[in-house]
Amino acid sequence: MNKLNITAKKFSPKFLPFVDDYSKRFNIYKGSAGSGKSFFIAQKLILKALKEQRKVLVCRRYGSTIRNSVFALFKDVLKDFKLYEYCKVRESDFYIQLPNGSEFIFVGLDDETKLLSIQNISDVFVEEIWEVSKETIDQLSLRMRGKAKNQQIYGAFNPISAKHWLFDFCEGKTQPESFFYSQSTFRDNPFLSADYIAALEDLYRTNPNKARIFCDGQWGAEVEGLVYKNHKIMSVDVNELLKDKNITVRCGLDIGFIDPTAIVVSLFDSKNRKIYIIREYYKRGATLQEIADAIKEMGIERQRIFCDSADPRAIDFMRRNGIRAEGAKKGQGSVRAGISYLQDMELICHESCHNVATELENYVYLKDKKTGQYQEDSYDHDFSHSLDALRYAYSDLYTAGSIKAMTLNLGL
Repeated sequence: MNKLNITAKKFSPKFLPFVDDYSKRFNIYKGSAGSGKSFFIAQKLILKALKEQRKVLVCRRYGSTIRNSVFALFKDVLKDFKLYEYCKVRESDFYIQLPNGSEFIFVGLDDETKLLSIQNISDVFVEEIWEVSKETIDQLSLRMRGKAKNQQIYGAFNPISAKHWLFDFCEGKTQPESFFYSQSTFRDNPFLSADYIAALEDLYRTNPNKARIFCDGQWGAEVEGLVYKNHKIMSVDVNELLKDKNITVRCGLDIGFIDPTAIVVSLFDSKNRKIYIIREYYKRGATLQEIADAIKEMGIERQRIFCDSADPRAIDFMRRNGIRAEGAKKGQGSVRAGISYLQDMELICHESCHNVATELENYVYLKDKKTGQYQEDSYDHDFSHSLDALRYAYSDLYTAGSIKAMTLNLGL
């Protein structure tokens, strides 16, 4: 292998000062869309592993997301460094070995058997760290028991609710002693295309609330006109909840063709009027086959899955793939009735369901441009996709009659 020639031009000026800094055990990178935080972490870990043999664990909560996210990311960095052809790359089990023998092992945190088999870990990178609990991060930190020096754990995430455990972890209340915290936005990334930058900047005009999160990278905070003020974002013991025979599983699917596709899995405690949101899928541009595969990976294909009935062909496709899909009940006033039904419940969102949490904290009634008053029949659809799926999951519980009654109760 020829001598590598990796210059400072490969790195964002925002992150370059930290490329050789291994002084902190915990390293958390929060940033807006397009900030380049995950790309830099991959760059830094590869360079670190080239200096001496290391074993790096790269993970996300679910193994099904590895191939198209962090595994693809590290391959891209290796290619950018002109190093890829000198590495051993296994697609079958998501493994990369550098020329000096350093290893990168990619695994979903839902694969406990594989996790337990990995020994002598020197570094850990948790992509989308908001997906996992604080307890999981503590356990991963304890897994770094090898002899290598400068052992570190890295995490990257986009803006989330200020009610998430990461807020206190990053902002000081539960911050570890050996801790580095970076905040960045798309403006810190000199490698973005002009079209991508223009699309982000246009959000300030079309949706200032969305721009606050996706462009400015701000923590979520309660905004005016929230549709669902009856929600909490917290850790939930799903196994304990499922011991209650009165709790039922309810699933909803909102298929997006231009908008994101969202799947929401929830537990319904009808006695105590609580809905626990425990699992999500959220992807823009997903094909019907990808959606069907995701449902099976989530293990919910035998559950009733209430879908947007606007496209019966999509429901037929799901059924042909062995999925128990059915159209959500709709009718005049059904959107308002569904929202009213959910507003009467306590919505408890598991802290790993980032997209649902983001929508809960940003789904608002729109204002009338003339009067400035909120309109009960007009909603911000940029933050509705997961919540539409949630509403579909309960669509059989409010009949046509109750839809009419709810409409009348709202003063129409």
